[in-house]
Amino acid sequence: MAPSGGSLIEALLNNRPYFGPELRALQGVPERHKYFRPIVEYVCRRFGGSIAILEIGSWAGASTVSWATALRDAHRTGTITCVDPWRPYFDLSVQSESVYAEMNKAAENDVVLALFKHNISASGFAKMVRIERGTSREILPGLKPKKFHVIYIDGSHLYDDVLSDIREAKRLAAKGAIICGDDLEVQAEQVPAKELDEFVGRRRDYLSSKLLSASYHAGVTAAVAQEFGNVSAWGGFWAMEYASGKSNKVRLKAENLSVPDHIRVAMEEQAKIQAAQPHLVEKYLGFNLVQFRGRTYAVAGGLGRVDLATMSAGDLAKLPNADTPESVKEIVVNSTTKITAASDELKAAIREALVSALRDELAQRPATAPAATAETASTPQLIEGFLDYNLIAYSGQYYGALKSLGAVDLEDSRSRESFASRAENALIVADTIGELTERIVRLAISAKLLGADTALKEARTNLQRAERDIAARDEKLTALGARTTQLAHDLSSRDQQIAALERRLGDLANELSNRDQSIAAFHAREARLSNDISGRDQQIAALKTREAQLSNDMSARDQQIAALKAREAQLSNDMSARDQQIAALKAREAQLSNDVSARDQQIAALKAREAQLSDDVSARDQKIKADTARVTALQSEAAALASKNALLERRLEATFAEVVTADAAREKLAQDLTGVREDLARNEIARRALVAEAERHVATAKALRNEVAHLRRRAVNRVLGRLGRLYSRITSDRRVLPD
Repeated sequence: MAPSGGSLIEALLNNRPYFGPELRALQGVPERHKYFRPIVEYVCRRFGGSIAILEIGSWAGASTVSWATALRDAHRTGTITCVDPWRPYFDLSVQSESVYAEMNKAAENDVVLALFKHNISASGFAKMVRIERGTSREILPGLKPKKFHVIYIDGSHLYDDVLSDIREAKRLAAKGAIICGDDLEVQAEQVPAKELDEFVGRRRDYLSSKLLSASYHAGVTAAVAQEFGNVSAWGGFWAMEYASGKSNKVRLKAENLSVPDHIRVAMEEQAKIQAAQPHLVEKYLGFNLVQFRGRTYAVAGGLGRVDLATMSAGDLAKLPNADTPESVKEIVVNSTTKITAASDELKAAIREALVSALRDELAQRPATAPAATAETASTPQLIEGFLDYNLIAYSGQYYGALKSLGAVDLEDSRSRESFASRAENALIVADTIGELTERIVRLAISAKLLGADTALKEARTNLQRAERDIAARDEKLTALGARTTQLAHDLSSRDQQIAALERRLGDLANELSNRDQSIAAFHAREARLSNDISGRDQQIAALKTREAQLSNDMSARDQQIAALKAREAQLSNDMSARDQQIAALKAREAQLSNDVSARDQQIAALKAREAQLSDDVSARDQKIKADTARVTALQSEAAALASKNALLERRLEATFAEVVTADAAREKLAQDLTGVREDLARNEIARRALVAEAERHVATAKALRNEVAHLRRRAVNRVLGRLGRLYSRITSDRRVLPD
């Protein structure tokens, strides 16, 4: 895998992964990636075969590559299912910090998704990664349960979302799998319950605790505690082993822990960037001269610490700035001269602005009376915070205690005196709340004006030195002019290079978009085909069920027919004594019956063949042509059977003629056998009805088959029909037999 350093454009052009500051590609604390490999080794010792990892929250793919690298180093195959919406999801009305706006911006128009795909491909893990785009609430319920050996939770940090992710993870985890996650800076037992509940209710990603003097993700802390209690944790990375509804802590081998190479390179690049952060050059005439991004900025010392790296380009342009410190000093001198000339007007304006601001603050204060008054407070009662003071009512008076000095015990005179001596105006005493606030306002105005006077005096003191410095600076202007020309030429060349790179980046983005569309279309087609196959399978299963049911029904009907045949045989035996005179005819009838039995066997063979061919047709539709040839053969066989049946019909007609010419003396036997014939007729009618019903069921089931099966059924039915008619004629011959 190629190093992941350099700029984003260089990484895209050179097919290298990128996890630098642009697009916030590297999320979280990089050092936590050193625990990915021990987790993978842990599950590899417990599971054989391919390892399935589920990652909830992937962003630009840094953690995905860490998991894939760990699998590769463990010499195991596996898949990593990445679940992420890759679209703006932070509520900027709640999350006002710039990082969330930057992430929302990066997620627009699938930019960070394109970077994710690039990083996975450039790292050589594209075949190992499966992308599931959507929120965890949309995707996780559709995944197969008890499938994953490692489930890593680093998506939304809101309490409800983390709780949902953990509960889904328990459903999806294989027995003995690891459920782990990021951003557990503190566990619930380390945080006051009241504060944790308050922080969770704010629905913010990250909050700072004054009680702990630290910041943490309250949603993660609360959700992990609710589902697991106290968990195994290492510097914000947490993990638990989960099996059959029970969770156990995890003990990792901590030997030779190190971050993956792509994270190490990203950290080194980050260190270089941090080294290029704004740094103070010198203090000059009350200004801090700060170098940042190749320019020098003058920041008024009275503003305190100002982080130029967090300021927009527009705000930076408003500050006095130039290419060199000397040029900025000239700007500062000119500004200081103007300030000195108008110092009186400035002080008056400052006083007016301060008074106006303090009046506005007083006007915004609630008009209701304080909860505690000096007359009613037997013990010190905090009324409110006002500017830099805490207002306290106690024993008939009002006190203003400076906030920066901490708490004061007004009931103890020594403590009160000690507190008042710690700083000028540390403790202010008044008879009314109005008098107290007025004195605090005056002190605030005086402090602000004193600071302004000090800054102006310092500016005047340094003005002469600035004028001397200007003379020295002028001597360098000529050389700087030549250097500026060269820099302008270099900048023009760089601008052309950047424009070419931006065009290349646009082409790459379009290509990625086209490929994504193709892949999406393929997946949609695959899903439709899968649904069609599933529907066909259901239809085939239903047909097979119906066929089995019909087969059972036919078996029952066959049993009934067999019973009727047994009855018929019994009646035939009873008639044997009377049939001595027609022995020859019965012998002929027996011969014909044998022929019918042979035909029945042929029909049974045909039915068996039909069942076999039906199974072949269901399993191997691609062999329709071969089946058609078989149908043709069956049709020929049916035609041959039809010819034989015609011959039998002619023989029966001759036999019938012989029977008609028989002696009339047999008439009495026919009368005696009338009852028997009626029974046989009724049985025959019932048998025919059953056969007809069975044939209707068979026809209904086979109507859903293809044309080949339909042709075979028709041929067999024709044979059955003719044999039925043949049997009917044989039966009718008995009705006219003489005694």
